[in-house]
Amino acid sequence: MKLLGRVTAVLLVVILVLGGVVTVIYVNDQSVVSSQSSAISQQSQTILGQVATIQSQSSNLVKDQSSLTKLEANITATQAILATLQAEFTPLQAQVKSLTSIVGLGQSKMFLSQQLVPVPSLGDQVASTFVANYSGYVTVTMTQISDINNVQAGVIILFGNSVNSGQYASEPLGPYAFTSVPGTIVFPVTPGSITVYLANADSSPGNATVTINYYY
Repeated sequence: MKLLGRVTAVLLVVILVLGGVVTVIYVNDQSVVSSQSSAISQQSQTILGQVATIQSQSSNLVKDQSSLTKLEANITATQAILATLQAEFTPLQAQVKSLTSIVGLGQSKMFLSQQLVPVPSLGDQVASTFVANYSGYVTVTMTQISDINNVQAGVIILFGNSVNSGQYASEPLGPYAFTSVPGTIVFPVTPGSITVYLANADSSPGNATVTINYYY
């Protein structure tokens, strides 16, 4: 009986020891599982945060793309406006240059060049008639003349609508005699119709070779 009791006691001790080992293993396993679960939870949170960041960046990229599209449209419209302004500016620039030249009397037109003009006795002969759009002056240059004392040059101005001439509709200038051969007579003119003529005070017909220029 004593031996049986001892065996029983030994078995009880073994059972208790095994139970403790199992308990320790179970507790350790639960701790590992809990630790891994916590790590997985943290990784999941990290991934969710990264997904949210990617979604936010994607949304920003869509907005940026929309802004770029609008900017490209604005640039295209601005380029079209600049092209239009350039097309409008080019003729204006030419006009300003022309007007500046006119103010400085830097433009001219020739209406007669080395032309022999016959003049009847005791009469006159029209050499050239033209329209002056701007105030300026006319030059009558003579290179040959039959009688410098009797053959002269003059100008008649029929004032244009832009000229405030009061009661006068026209203005005769001359005729004036040349002082040398060759020689030039200068006549100031206003806008209007300009007639350049030669007059002869001699009883015999005369003539002169003249060049007529209008400067404005």
